Amino acid sequence: MNCSMNNNKILIMAHRGASYHAPENTKAAFLKAPELGADGIETDMQLTADGKIAIHHNYYIDNTSDGKGAILLKTLKELKSYDFGSYKGEEFQGEKILTLEELLPLLKDMEIINLELKSPLDKSVDFVGKILKIVDKSGLKEEQVMFSSFDAKLLGKIKKKSSYRVGLLTLQEKMQSMRRELAASMAASYPVKDVVKF
Repeated sequence: MNCSMNNNKILIMAHRGASYHAPENTKAAFLKAPELGADGIETDMQLTADGKIAIHHNYYIDNTSDGKGAILLKTLKELKSYDFGSYKGEEFQGEKILTLEELLPLLKDMEIINLELKSPLDKSVDFVGKILKIVDKSGLKEEQVMFSSFDAKLLGKIKKKSSYRVGLLTLQEKMQSMRRELAASMAASYPVKDVVKF
C-alpha cells in the first residue's frame, strides 16, 4: 500500500487495489481495499484496440490472465473473454478486466482515487479526453480524484482541460529531466499572460 498526505492526515492507498490479497486491478482487489482500512486506491489505465479505457498495469496481459498479447491490439470484447483472477488462486477464477466506467462506481466512498495514466502507444487517440469524459460523468467529487503518470505531457493535458490534481511519477535517475518536462508542459497549458516571471 502507498501513503499520501491530505491536510496533514496520512491516507492509506491500496496499490492496484488490495493486490496482495486479490488479483491486482480487479473488482475483488478494489472491494477488498476498504475492508482492510484503505482510504483510497491507486490503479492504472490502458487504451484498448477499440478505444476503451481498461484497468490494467502492464501493456501485455500475459502475467495476469489466461490470455496473451498487448491490450492495444485487443478489443474490449476480446479482453473480457479472459480470466484475470485464477493466477492469484482458484477462488478468484472468472475475474474480468474492468473498464474505467465499471471501476468508478465501486470507488464512490473512497477518500482518494489515484488514476495512473499509462502512455498510450497509439498517440492519435485523445486518451486524456476519453478519461476525463468518463470521470466527469461518474459523479465523483473533484477532490476525490487525482491523476498520476510518468508522462509529463499527459499531466499537462489534464491540467489544460480540467482542475483535477496531478502528480508526476519519477524514477530517481530521470527525476531532473522529468521535472523540467512537467514544468514546460504545465506552462504550455496556460496563456503567456498568466505565467509569472521572476
